[in-house]
Amino acid sequence: MGIKRFLPLSEVGVPQYFPENEAILEKYSEQGFFDLITNFNDCIELIDSDRYFKKEFQQLDTKDIQLTPSTLKNWLYENHLNSKTYNEFLALQRFLNQIEVGRNLKIKAKGELDNFPLEKIEISFSKFDDELEIMLTTKFGRLPLKNHGTGVQQLIYLFTKIFESSSKVILIEEAELNLSIEYQEVIIHNMERLIKLGIINQFVFTSHSDFFKMNHFSHFKVTQDESGATHIGRIENKRSQIEKIARASKK
Repeated sequence: MGIKRFLPLSEVGVPQYFPENEAILEKYSEQGFFDLITNFNDCIELIDSDRYFKKEFQQLDTKDIQLTPSTLKNWLYENHLNSKTYNEFLALQRFLNQIEVGRNLKIKAKGELDNFPLEKIEISFSKFDDELEIMLTTKFGRLPLKNHGTGVQQLIYLFTKIFESSSKVILIEEAELNLSIEYQEVIIHNMERLIKLGIINQFVFTSHSDFFKMNHFSHFKVTQDESGATHIGRIENKRSQIEKIARASKK
């Protein structure tokens, strides 16, 4: 897009995308700023904290339907019915079938994972009066998605959004929302797996859950001052500090 003509170089020849204290719009014009920002379009998939499911009735006009928590059932149903998207629907099922449940969930289930619908997912649909419902099949039968609890609903929505997105960076706001500790582990374990497979390049999330105070990824604290300016700084989580103290005491 001819971006170089809008970017000044530093003393060492590195492009300065956003030079500090510089009025970008005034210097490069509105079009120049637009050309710069549009290079980042579709790089990041933001999955915000509005992930509450609602009762859905079948939509007759699904031409421009977007995937959201309130349209998940209609979106999946349309992809299932439409001959042009049916193969993509099957590919999504295969993608969801590859979700690994994680060690803690296996321990809690005590080997009884036949009733866990993501172990071998089979999506179908039913109508209860006028309400459209996703149906999942396990060894105990064919039951509505809502019967499997909010954790399974969240996982299906989150990983469906990731499957559908072309972005290589996934940002999830409040990753622990409606998820037990076991399901939080499923999120972390599978996001790391997707990075290793090259399906995504980076996973960024916000959370208030103590479960995510792990040592194998970076932690940052975000604050906002009285003027509305945001400050981000890297922090060392308490678990790392405790481990350092423990190692030092053994010397």
